[in-house]
Amino acid sequence: MTKVPGLTKNRVLIIGGGIAGLSASVRLAQAGLPVTLFEESTLGHGASTRNQGWLHSGGWFAKENIHLASRCYKSLQQTIQCCPDCLEPQQQGMAYLFSNPDTDVSSWLTTWENVGIPFKKLPVEEIFEQIPRLDKSQIYDSYLLPDRSIRPEILLNQIAITAENLGVEIRTQTHISGFLKENCSITGVVTGSGEEIPGRAVVLACGAAGTSLWSCSREFHVGEQSEFTWVALKSHLVSVSPGLSNLPFCVVDRGGFNHIPHAADSIFGNNRWKTVPYSTGPDVDPDEIEQTLQTIKQLIPTFSRKEHKINSWSGISTQAMHVDQIEPGQAPLPTVIDHSLESPSIQNLFSIFPGRATLWPQLAEETRNTILEKFKLTDIPSEDPPWDIQE
Repeated sequence: MTKVPGLTKNRVLIIGGGIAGLSASVRLAQAGLPVTLFEESTLGHGASTRNQGWLHSGGWFAKENIHLASRCYKSLQQTIQCCPDCLEPQQQGMAYLFSNPDTDVSSWLTTWENVGIPFKKLPVEEIFEQIPRLDKSQIYDSYLLPDRSIRPEILLNQIAITAENLGVEIRTQTHISGFLKENCSITGVVTGSGEEIPGRAVVLACGAAGTSLWSCSREFHVGEQSEFTWVALKSHLVSVSPGLSNLPFCVVDRGGFNHIPHAADSIFGNNRWKTVPYSTGPDVDPDEIEQTLQTIKQLIPTFSRKEHKINSWSGISTQAMHVDQIEPGQAPLPTVIDHSLESPSIQNLFSIFPGRATLWPQLAEETRNTILEKFKLTDIPSEDPPWDIQE
């Protein structure tokens, strides 16, 4: 990488050491900007390594938002290009299953075709061979799409190595307690130990924690309205060991109930995102877990809770919901917020949200472009991202 003269003063401070923050640091470092990234725990401590590991093809979002689906498919290809080792081995895709004869399957096929997502019909007999305990009366049609089951911790480690090789300073176990400020401008950060670190821009890539940081730095006035609403969403996952099948699948007409196998375990998700207060902790809602276990039992009647080790957990993610968006959690797009354009205005502060973990390459690119435009550095030499798709 060639350093561009005059950029050394433009240090970017990123708060959050998950996939979003690390991938953004890669693209900014490639532009020649000095970058320091802070993580209060270990890299990937939060959502990055606690998510289900479902790398979307866009098939699930295709009917809701073709643009989002197309971006998911591109991100899937970019992830595989960046880190093929993160893919779970011996899996060729995900089975999209239909359990209701009244479901209009053709409408799903049409949207997949419109997006350009490859798919092929799977004989239901093949599904029953791979999941021999599956109730045959529950499934009447199936298709294979290129969604993949991935190990997020491997992907995160690869991006972290790339960032360090590009000169990104990564500081773990470093809590950020506040900002350095001059009037309405952020000029740096203050660590929990009191260290003051100046920076040209601060990027919050830490979800709800970032929201609490910037909200303490702003003064609200009557009549002010933001373009975005920050929504905390809670979801639940259930792990079953030993696993019930090595086949990833989602049941399209059961709300997207899904199964992502990892090594010897099966991880099930109900694809429900509940709006919760920011102060909500990671406590598990027993009703959510019970509903997931009952759905497993309906699909696989011989499933016995006594025969398996069952773990459950919940996760909180933060979504920046545009004022035009009605339903939180539905068709979320990656979002970069320049707080100087919000009301009240805070200069040099940015918040980034992936929308879905799958879309991390898209978010990294949007972050890079936003920062360079803000610094008026759009004419600097451009390097392709390390996850650029090779033709």
